[in-house]
Amino acid sequence: MNEDWRLLERHYYVAMAVPFAIDVVITLIVALNADIPGLPERNALTGTVLMLGLLHLAARRLFAPIAATLAAGAGIGPAERALTQLPLRSAVSAGLLYAGTMATRILPPLLFDGATLFGRVGPEAMPTWLDAGMTVLVSAGFMFVVVYFVVSDYLERLCARVFAATGANLSLFYGRFGTKLGSALVFAALAPVLLVAKDVVSYDGERLEQALMLDISVSLVGI
Repeated sequence: MNEDWRLLERHYYVAMAVPFAIDVVITLIVALNADIPGLPERNALTGTVLMLGLLHLAARRLFAPIAATLAAGAGIGPAERALTQLPLRSAVSAGLLYAGTMATRILPPLLFDGATLFGRVGPEAMPTWLDAGMTVLVSAGFMFVVVYFVVSDYLERLCARVFAATGANLSLFYGRFGTKLGSALVFAALAPVLLVAKDVVSYDGERLEQALMLDISVSLVGI
């Protein structure tokens, strides 16, 4: 594989590091809006291990057949299916790992009476099961959507480069882009509503105000 193809491969790994960068921003927002003992340390550990380390390993596995095809100078054919499904498989990997990341952050206090590896969460900061479950699901969905479109943009640039070099292009396509974009827009509209709704159901008073402020701030990052 020549240096141009290696550079394009590295661009994919950079695209798959976007979830980690987003998670760092969200962690900063949460840390500024919530006084939770050990939160920065906990989030740094889980984010680095799962969203940087394991997601990078998943990205390498997903790109391996594509890299082998490019190295062999065989055009797109042998890796056409892997290329076509790269956005979806990348998004599923990111979504599942982010669900695991959020679960390891939110669920331990509920499961172990407030205890975590980095301190104890007091009753005033304890989430409800509804809050925890909805946060995990919405966060995973958000990361799925982000990675799907980030990698789709990368795939367009990769295919343009392959076409310029070999004249080969994709012949397999799954789904219509308009449908995918419409689904993403529906999710973007519903996610903030779901986050606010679970706060209203779960809390009241000052805790409700804090939860709303936090989820609104995080939603603005997503938008």
